[in-house]
Order: sequence, then C-alpha cells, then structure tokens
Amino acid sequence: MILHSIWYSAEKPTMTTLLKPLVNDVNQLCLQGVHVSTPDGVKLARGIILQCSVDLPARACVLQMKQFNGAHGCCYCEQKGETEPSNPMHRFWPYEASVTKRTHESLLSNAEEAVQTKSAEKGVKGYCALYRHPPFNLGAGIVIDDLHCLYLGVVLSMLKYWFEKGNKGKPFYIGDKIEFCNKRLLGIKVPDIISRVPHTLHEFKHWKGSQLKAWLLYFAVPVLCGVLPATFMNHFYLLVAAAHFLSSEMITSRHIDLAEGFLTQFYMQMSALYGKKKCTMNFHMLSHFTECVRNWGPLWAYSCFHFESMNGQLKSFFHGTRDMTQQAIFSFAMMQSLPSLAISSECPQMKALLEVLFDRKKQACHPTYTGLPTAVVGGNTLMLPSPTLQAVCPEVRGNSRINVFYRLSLRNCLYYSKKYHRVKKRNSYTVKFLSTGGSVALGQIDYFILLDNSSLLAVVTKAIPNALMHEKLNGAIEALDKVIVPVSFGPGVEVIPVLNILCKCVCVDILSTEKYIILFPNTVFGD
Repeated sequence: MILHSIWYSAEKPTMTTLLKPLVNDVNQLCLQGVHVSTPDGVKLARGIILQCSVDLPARACVLQMKQFNGAHGCCYCEQKGETEPSNPMHRFWPYEASVTKRTHESLLSNAEEAVQTKSAEKGVKGYCALYRHPPFNLGAGIVIDDLHCLYLGVVLSMLKYWFEKGNKGKPFYIGDKIEFCNKRLLGIKVPDIISRVPHTLHEFKHWKGSQLKAWLLYFAVPVLCGVLPATFMNHFYLLVAAAHFLSSEMITSRHIDLAEGFLTQFYMQMSALYGKKKCTMNFHMLSHFTECVRNWGPLWAYSCFHFESMNGQLKSFFHGTRDMTQQAIFSFAMMQSLPSLAISSECPQMKALLEVLFDRKKQACHPTYTGLPTAVVGGNTLMLPSPTLQAVCPEVRGNSRINVFYRLSLRNCLYYSKKYHRVKKRNSYTVKFLSTGGSVALGQIDYFILLDNSSLLAVVTKAIPNALMHEKLNGAIEALDKVIVPVSFGPGVEVIPVLNILCKCVCVDILSTEKYIILFPNTVFGD
C-alpha cells in the first residue's frame, strides 16, 4: 500500500485540490512509466487508477455529487429517491424495478451541463479530479465498500430496528428478548482467526466493523433462529446468503446470479416489512453490489477494511499536538526504511532488533518437531490407545503407548485440539477436512498422534448434519446449507493425515442444545 498524501485540518479537504497532485503523478506514470529491474532484465512499467473505494460522504466529495440525502444522490443510477414534507432532509430509496444506470459518458454529460447552468444536473454538481485521468471509468471504477455500506450500514441498521426501544410494538421488534439472545451470543467460542470474541448486544451501537461482519456471517442466524418472527427471519436469510456468496474466495457466475436474486428480493421486501422510510441509501446500494463483483471480483478485494486498518497505524504516528504533520512524515519514513536497514546492517544485534521492530507478528509458539509444512507444537503425552482408536486406525495396533500432542502448526496456521485445556474461551479445533473416503467433511479435532517420529495423524470426531434442525431453518436456507450447517456429534472418531485438514470453521453451540458449523467465506482476508 502506497501512502500518497495526508490531510491535516479541522475541516474536510476540497477533493479536487487534494486529488489533483495524485492524478498528475499517475498521469505521468501512465504516459512515461518507470524502469524497473526484473529477473528478465529492465522493464518499463506504467500505472493507472482502476478503482476508487470510499464511504458515502467521501464519494459525494470525490465525484462532485450531492450527498446521499440529496435528489439523485446515487452514483450508480439516476433514481431520485423520495422525501416527506415533514422531514425533507431524510431521503429514502424504495425499490424501483426499472432505473437508468449511470455511465462514464452520462456522468461527464451531467457535469458539463451542471458547469454551464451552475446548478446540479441529476445530482452531479461539476467535474471531479478523476475526470482528468483518461483511463479511469467513472461508471464502473467507483466500487461499493462492504465495510461502510453492508456492515456499518445495513447490518447496524437492522440491529437498531430489532432491538431499539423506539420500535417497541412493531412486528419485527425483539428488544424484549435481548437477554436471551445475549445468552446465546456470549456462549459462542470463536476460533483465533476472529480477533474479537462476541460482545453483548447491549453495546451493538459501538461494535466495530469486524464485529458486525462476524455477526452477519457467523452469529446472527443461530442466535436469532426461533427468536425473530419467521417472516423477518426468512427475509434476513437472503442478506446472509448473498453476503457469503459475494465474499467467497472463488465466485462463479451462478453464485453471482443467486446473490443478485437474493439481494433484489431483500430490497423489494424491505418496504413491506419495515416501511419504505427504512430504505436508506445503504439498502439501495445493495441493488448495485453484484455489478461491482462482476466487474472487480469479491467484496474483500476492494474493501475499506484494509485502509481503515492503515488509518489505525497512522494514528500511532502521533505523540503530541504540535507539528503533527512532521511527526507523521518522520514516523512513516522510519517505518519504510526499517526493511532496507535490516538487510544492509552488518551488526547481527542491530539486524535482529530491526527485524523484530519490522515484524509485528508475535511468536506465539515454538515447534518441538518440524515436518514441513507441519510442525508439532508443545509437549507430548504417552497414551494407551483405546479400543475405538485401534478399530479405526490400524497403525496404532500393537503399540502399548502412542505419542499424543495437542497443538499443530499447519501451513502457518496454528490448530488446537479439543483436549488442549489451556484455551477456554476459543474453539480452534473445529475444521473442514478430507475424509478417508475422499469426501469433504466437518468435525472437531480431539488430539494429534505422532507415529515413528514421521507420520502425523489427527483424531477427529466427525460432525453429522442434523436434519431436524435443518428444517427449522426454512426460507432461503437452501442456499446456505453449504456454509451454515446444523450438526450433531456422535461417539465415533476418524483418523486422518494432518495434511487432510483444510481450514478452520466457526462452531456455534447454542446453550448446548443446538450446534452449527459455519464455514468462512474465504481464507484470504481475515476478520
């Protein structure tokens, strides 16, 4: 990630002024290019701006358009939106079957007319800085950010509709059941891939974007099942299913078509179920989600999560209120220089220190046995093989003792076992794996076995899909049955090579009566 500029002021910047140097630099890079050294010799590299990912207020500033509460405030279509005389500042966007899509040419024409007439034309108030970069397509290059639109927008709004006391008496209100939902939510043990454990629903207004994402993708369906009335639950399933599909690591055209149908139904039913005033701009933007995915790939590929994370790092550059710009520039320059200093330093102690400063990842464990790409972590225990284990694993027969351990590093990911009791608040032993028959299965790791100091095996309790619980999840759940799986666990175990372990999953145990295993949409981008 390249930091081009920092704005430091009590006021928001004029975007045409802020972006002008960036556009000039990229135009020069596009026309002249730079020579770079590669293994195949010196090559000429050029660069262009393909996308712009910002939240709604910044998008209006960047594009020189009206804000989301103004007429024609959507940058993807020309829908005007509606207001009421009693509150003209609140604009809502109920579903319309036929809308005119904006294109680069139409936006350029609107800007030209706005400059000539000195009044906004279909929401466009003038030329934006990105017009001066010819390769950039304004119709397709402005992408929708899932952090602000989906999680901090739609998901947070849904939580307000369900739990805020102002909605008491409405059919979707479940604020009187918040304690029951809390008991379910706070009992969930998440894997270490999810950085934040579930927090109480009483504080949902203060949840971070990653917490709202985890709520939508993993927690909401099990927690709300049987609590939210069926009509509203079926409606919510549509959003959950679409979010899983559009956040996947690999997306097929069929998945995009399914997600488009789900989001269209969700948006259409919003007015009837919650009232058309609830159809704010964020809900309207859902109708354009799949267009962005078709053009640019899954939502995580251009999410603002990455940029907000960098903003958090930038905050750590300031240590006082004086000369803040110089503080930021100096700290950023130092951070950029650490890798080259670590490479060029001849002093071993200095080199080790610089490598520690540059590497923010903590060394959580030390391997006791390494067989790449696996490593045994921690101490081992000698255990007498049980009759059940001997029945399913011929390799342990005839051994009076087997070498058992409880943690494993596999493909740079640390897996725990169910018998590792030092971790109590997380479940990092529920996994997706390749069964001995070659099929993909779900289960929980009981422990690991090291045979002859070479063969690494995992003893797994296989999950059994629960048909009765599956029937409770009606509506759009047919589209979710591959990612949200109601299960039960039997007494039998299966022994597999540790390389058959594919990835971690989220296990949601609802008050020890209902269990669900939820798959992560992708393994590229964390929470």
